[in-house]
Amino acid sequence: MIGKKLKDAMLNEGLSQEDFAKLLNVDRSLISRWINGERKPSAKNLKNISKILKLPVSFFLDKNFSIKESPSEKEEDIKTKIDLLNKRIEKTEKENISLRKDLTSLKKEFEDWKIRNDC
Repeated sequence: MIGKKLKDAMLNEGLSQEDFAKLLNVDRSLISRWINGERKPSAKNLKNISKILKLPVSFFLDKNFSIKESPSEKEEDIKTKIDLLNKRIEKTEKENISLRKDLTSLKKEFEDWKIRNDC
């Protein structure tokens, strides 16, 4: 029960296991174990999880407690995530252009070196 609720709450906040582990100052594999039901968070970790995810501890312990999100909140959340992904794609594309320029320059340098050294 805790694992599914933790996974849903993390997704709701747009947090990956790695990001969440950093916020909690624990190893990512521990987050995975909690989500998969292999382990349960300690009371201290559960308190910190609740604080980070802005949910009461009872959310994770009570099977009838769920996250309620209005359609407009969900729409806004999805739009925000889309914007973030688009920015990451744009950054990656710019980095790829820069890498292609560097590669072209290096190839030219190598060809010039081969000509100078009769290779």
